[in-house]
Amino acid sequence: MTVAATSTAYELELRRVRLLLRRRVDVLRKSWQGDDFGGNVISDMQVDRILGEAPEEAPLDPALLFELEEVERALAEQHSPLDELAEAFRLTRLEREIVTMLFAAELDPRLELLFGYLHDDVSRKYVSAWLVWTAVATPPLLPPPLRGVSESGGVATAVHNLSEHALVHVEPPPQPAMPIALRPLRLDARIIDHLQGIVRFDALVDEVLRPLERGPLSREHAQIADALAHETHVNLIGSSQTGKETLAHSIAQRAGRSVHRLDPRRLPPLGPERTATMRALARDAKLLRLAYYVQPPERDDVNSEVAMLDIVEMLDAPLFVDTRDAWGGARRLAIVRVERPDRNAQRILWREVLDIDAADLVQQFDFSPEMIARAARAAGGATDARTLWEVCQQQVSWRIDDLAQRITTRQQWDDLVLDADPTAQLREIASQVAQRARVYERWGFAARLTRGRGITALFAGPSGTGKTMAAEILAGELGLELYRIDLAGVVSKYIGESEKNLRRVFDAAEQSGAILFFDEADALFGKRTEVKDSHDLYANIQVNYLLQRMEDYAGLAILATNRKGSLDRAFLRRLRFVVDFPFPEADARARIWRNAFPPDAPLGRIDFEFLGRLEIAGGNIRNIALGAAFLAAADGGTIDERHVMHAVRREYAKIQKLVTEDEFGRHYRGRA
Repeated sequence: MTVAATSTAYELELRRVRLLLRRRVDVLRKSWQGDDFGGNVISDMQVDRILGEAPEEAPLDPALLFELEEVERALAEQHSPLDELAEAFRLTRLEREIVTMLFAAELDPRLELLFGYLHDDVSRKYVSAWLVWTAVATPPLLPPPLRGVSESGGVATAVHNLSEHALVHVEPPPQPAMPIALRPLRLDARIIDHLQGIVRFDALVDEVLRPLERGPLSREHAQIADALAHETHVNLIGSSQTGKETLAHSIAQRAGRSVHRLDPRRLPPLGPERTATMRALARDAKLLRLAYYVQPPERDDVNSEVAMLDIVEMLDAPLFVDTRDAWGGARRLAIVRVERPDRNAQRILWREVLDIDAADLVQQFDFSPEMIARAARAAGGATDARTLWEVCQQQVSWRIDDLAQRITTRQQWDDLVLDADPTAQLREIASQVAQRARVYERWGFAARLTRGRGITALFAGPSGTGKTMAAEILAGELGLELYRIDLAGVVSKYIGESEKNLRRVFDAAEQSGAILFFDEADALFGKRTEVKDSHDLYANIQVNYLLQRMEDYAGLAILATNRKGSLDRAFLRRLRFVVDFPFPEADARARIWRNAFPPDAPLGRIDFEFLGRLEIAGGNIRNIALGAAFLAAADGGTIDERHVMHAVRREYAKIQKLVTEDEFGRHYRGRA
């Protein structure tokens, strides 16, 4: 009988399994001749065979042997998924035979009757490692890879290896204390699907994997990917949002793999379930040519940290480990520092995804390749500057709620009552922020500046003189987010914590170029250049770190202080702008009073010239105006001088300012 040339690999494999089983059946039938006990009694011949003293067995059917040889030659000319599976997991000949027999049982359930027959026990209608061994190793066709292998050791090792790879599961034995070689084996459902061409993740794996973002690849990152194409365990170090995900994709692609994010937080707790998940991850990495991308949890979490350690140190799969600093574990990792593409490279990436000149965008938004791709998708093909600007702002996610407060900007230039010179300085600040692309990139000044491209300013003046309002006006003018950071809350008594908190602020703000408004600068600054003790030394380190980050920050960073005189001149020289907000004079205060009431507010008789003589700052004036409005709303609906003076007294009491007859005049005793 000839083998059809059109037979599929699976048809040939199933046919070969049938022939192997038939050969074994023939051997058993000849050895059982004359046995009338049906397996209920162990015969002398069986004992002699086990002890190696059985006589030579009768020759097998030559036609059967010829057909088996012909099928095996036909199989050798094909490369089936079973062969690919054996290569991926480096299976031994016996391990492959076990998988093949189990898969044949899935293809043809009727084979279970033969399994019971070959076990000489009708209750054992399953595949065992011993059954496979005896079917494959029956003379005279003992396969060379199996010859000379200890029967018990070889079989037990094969079962162990297949179980470790999560290819085969050992089922509970039908009888207690049954040797592992005789226990029922089951092919994993994931392997059955794979051999049938069904591509999917194991359910355990699917629970812990998440999509990994990808963006356009910069020239520098492409060079790194080329250099690491043959590395299977890579440690990508550096700050977040630098393009590590895209780089991992590119490295994996060069090795013919796809990469997926592996979330340590979703890994099951220590125990059998975690072991099963880790085995499934390793197995699917080989089956589907996967690589995994893993990074530490953002917040301290002991369970997730242990899971991260297990993944990096124990998982038998290609890995990309994303950490800020080099991984300090025992596993050898190829270490590469990844920097975010510079502004010029970002312009090229924007051109790749949207075919635009993004000079203004890259000056304001320091985006990774993934963020550029995300913004381009969100823009929906739009390329106008306004839409892209708004889309970029929406892409920025802040995660420093405990350190920064977002301020909604509603103030306009007309709301600011300030002398001509500080107002002109504020407009110069706005102009420098707006013209960065022209000066730095088009005119080439960026190439001359190794650092100090950040725009830094100090707003100095008493409380309530308009420092925060000025920051709001700048943010509104430039179309930027404004975040207030209370330096008193950032500064820590623990060494290194202040720098850590400041780093979190600047790292989070880098991508958006938001305006950073550092309030209460006196908490950190002072005349501290003279080092008298360790406290002064550490204070200087904190100040220098803040100023360095401000100078390197691509956006606008503003310091606010109530006591300019307490700041050291050496620190002041490092700031590009110093804007003074003096306590307003009487005529300026009168203008502030008028601006404090909206156009729609129902005003009665109010003497703004008199109110301007009250020595109180603009912030307090706005509080008084609001308080007077509520008093009037409850009193009939018109805001008059009576309501205003009542609110003035409340504000004076709040700030512990004395009410004097010289200042209040006719209102000193509450007279209207």
